[in-house]
Amino acid sequence: MKGLTRSSLKAASMFWLFFVLVSLSLGARAAQGATGPIRLGAVLSLSDKAGFVGPLVGEPMKEAMTAVVDQVNRQGGVLGRKVELFIEDDEANPARAAEAAERLIKNRKVSAIIGPSLADSALAMMPVCEEAEVPLIVTGPAVAPFNKWVFLLGAGDVRGAEHMADFAVDQLKAKRIAVIYSTNEYGTRGLRDFSAAIKKYPGVSIVAQEGFNTVENNVTPQLEKTKAAGPDLIVLYTNGASAAVIAKDYKRLGMTTPVLGSHGVPTTEFLALAGTVAEQNKWTMIGARIVIAGHLPPNDPYRKNLYDPFLKLMKERYGRSARLSVYEGVAYDGIMVAIEALKAAGSDDRTALRNALERIKYEGFVGAFACSPQDHQGSPVDNSAEMMVRNGEYVPYAR
Repeated sequence: MKGLTRSSLKAASMFWLFFVLVSLSLGARAAQGATGPIRLGAVLSLSDKAGFVGPLVGEPMKEAMTAVVDQVNRQGGVLGRKVELFIEDDEANPARAAEAAERLIKNRKVSAIIGPSLADSALAMMPVCEEAEVPLIVTGPAVAPFNKWVFLLGAGDVRGAEHMADFAVDQLKAKRIAVIYSTNEYGTRGLRDFSAAIKKYPGVSIVAQEGFNTVENNVTPQLEKTKAAGPDLIVLYTNGASAAVIAKDYKRLGMTTPVLGSHGVPTTEFLALAGTVAEQNKWTMIGARIVIAGHLPPNDPYRKNLYDPFLKLMKERYGRSARLSVYEGVAYDGIMVAIEALKAAGSDDRTALRNALERIKYEGFVGAFACSPQDHQGSPVDNSAEMMVRNGEYVPYAR
């Protein structure tokens, strides 16, 4: 190396030796960090100061997520690392949900967040995760504009409403439809989307629309107005617990108008509180396929590959004996989507995980998860099932 003195060569050698040692040290630290647990967060409604909906939704989700993570860890974890799940309670309050997301991001340093239980909470969490650039896998029934860091399970409310409208007109032959809806995010969006979907049918109209607060235990005024409008079908856009309140007042008023419940209605709590009313009056519902999976043929792929193995896991962990709920199903899907994305990314880096969520393909309880860089609504098709109550159970719809 012409022109270099012996002292300059020595200095250069010392510099490169120092550079190599520093690089090895940093590499060792990175490798050591990669052997620690993968941190995932979840925001769920485990309590509810305003009513009784939260725990009925959040507790089954918590149990499902915990069981799945424990099973994954028993099988060696993901990428050779254990998965650590941090769960926050949003108290069924959107503001609390946003705060919970911030704690998971700043204090727990999670790679992704799964949840929440309710649509209003999901909408509150989205800007928090978007600003912090943390992937959010939404399990609640929320509809939102495209967000780079937000991914939604299922087909979404718009496609679900189209399914509802098609079934109401084609199968139930409805012409004059009344809609009773909860005044939260899920109900108001449901009314909007269903109203838009029904417009494609000439001669079919919405003759009444009545909103109610989910903390109310009396929906008599809304039902009386609905009855006076003379519909040939009542569509309910609410959750199962609130639909049970409606069923109680429906029976007390001696109503017989056919009822079609939205995706939020066919839940375990509705079956326990109002199943007899629904069965006696032949109510129909559209909901997650998971609630009728036990009545599918044993070799049906949905039952064989998803439902039966998960039911077995929940039986072993919690003594489940009869059926799984939609809440357990979406919780399972949320965790499994995160795990599949981690495998595809080969890392728990937030950006790598976000990119992987745009290319993985997963078939779950609420349909396919197949997002793209242009569309983060998980499933292109609503795979929900039409159903009714018979002998105290949800069964596939039959005329």
